[in-house]
Amino acid sequence: GMKSETISRLEDKPLDELLAIRAHLMRGLRGLDPGLINGSLARTSTTCGRAGCRCQRGDKHMKTNLCKKVDGRSCTTYVPQDLVEEVRRGTEQFRRAKALLKEIADVNWAIIRGHGRRQREKRDAAKRSRVVGR
Repeated sequence: GMKSETISRLEDKPLDELLAIRAHLMRGLRGLDPGLINGSLARTSTTCGRAGCRCQRGDKHMKTNLCKKVDGRSCTTYVPQDLVEEVRRGTEQFRRAKALLKEIADVNWAIIRGHGRRQREKRDAAKRSRVVGR
């Protein structure tokens, strides 16, 4: 992916370069898998309570949960073993999408911040050409 740049560094770039950066980031968004999942995977070990089970002797059962915050509270759901890789990909894709959206928003911020400067530069260049043209 592209190296994330600070907004102030982006503001120094010409508009056509900012638009090219934004187009590149947008292509990255289009390349994302639609199976985005907001959350993170957590492996936990548990005991089942069956008498004589291996877990009673310390060889615990491993399970994977998908966790996220909902209205400030933790929300967890069990992920069956055959879905773990798919869910892991979905969480990675979600993080990538979030990072891309932030970068696109930063570029848009820099475009807006630089608008006034570009207008002034254009106006000043026009004044200079009028003065030189006399």
